[in-house]
Amino acid sequence: MRIDQNGVESFKEPVRKKALCIFEFIYFARPDSIINGQLIYPTRQAMGEKLSLEHPVDVDMVMGVPDSATAAGIGYAHAANKPYCEGLLKNR
Repeated sequence: MRIDQNGVESFKEPVRKKALCIFEFIYFARPDSIINGQLIYPTRQAMGEKLSLEHPVDVDMVMGVPDSATAAGIGYAHAANKPYCEGLLKNR
């Protein structure tokens, strides 16, 4: 609806394609959030596993940066068959 000096006009906007910022999946959403029917924690783990397959590296261990990269780090470690360790801790 638009109201201006010419009066009141009612109209429908065309349906726009829905888009989601990737940072919702990676950083912002809580691990127990559900976005587009997907639980965020296993989605982050799957992203870590995919990263391990696409960019393998020779490492002794894997660690994520708390808190949003923890699940991805676990997924990467699992797919790379490497241990996951906590090397960085958040001071709460």
